[in-house]
Amino acid sequence: MEEFKDKVVFISGGSTGLGKAVAIAFAKQKAKLILTCRRVERAKELVDYIQKELGTEVLIESCDVSKSDQVEKVINLGASRFGQINYAVNNAGIVGEAKTLDNYSEEIWDKVVNTNLKGTFLCMKYQIPHLLKQKNSAIVNISSVMGLVGTPFLMAPYSATKHGIIGLTKSVAIEYGSKGLRINAVCPGVIKTESYEKMFDAKAQGELEKLHPTKRVALPEEVANAVLWLCSSYSSFITGSAITVDGGYTAQ
Repeated sequence: MEEFKDKVVFISGGSTGLGKAVAIAFAKQKAKLILTCRRVERAKELVDYIQKELGTEVLIESCDVSKSDQVEKVINLGASRFGQINYAVNNAGIVGEAKTLDNYSEEIWDKVVNTNLKGTFLCMKYQIPHLLKQKNSAIVNISSVMGLVGTPFLMAPYSATKHGIIGLTKSVAIEYGSKGLRINAVCPGVIKTESYEKMFDAKAQGELEKLHPTKRVALPEEVANAVLWLCSSYSSFITGSAITVDGGYTAQ
């Protein structure tokens, strides 16, 4: 997609998992990247690959998306470095604990809500003034299939934040639709990321795969492609939508 060449993309949680796949997908289209993560030193290999192998520019900064001052600083820094921000992908999030609600700690509840939902709010709050300066700008918020249905996996707080991200996406899309800014959400199912490989043994992975009509889980690149499509001109009349990328999981 030539339209992404030299455009600037902000990606939170951009050093691992889905965020990493989105960063690489945009970099292959010669977009310039602003990435946030918790530990910049762990992203050196990714940054080297993007700059040396894919030949595009990247700014990576440590950022806790639940902290307003950190979010504002990194977004303004990226806009100053590259002169603009054209697209934003709000991906940073945590799962929390796998416990029934009566056993869930208030501390972890706050951490999940502050990272996933408040973090998305803060990123959008500081991205929007920059995005409104550009034509055909877009935001993609990463929700989940657990933002569409309940979860049997003892992850109610996580599910609540992902439902909240969809509500936030739809409402803010209405606010800015007349100003040329499109805002959508992507709702992935299970993704075969590094953390997935570490979290589940072969037997557990097999059981998860059986839950999907496709009898497999998503590759990070498959979800990243949906994100790129939602930022592209091919989706120019789509805003306020939650696009499911789940191998048919929620169709059952």
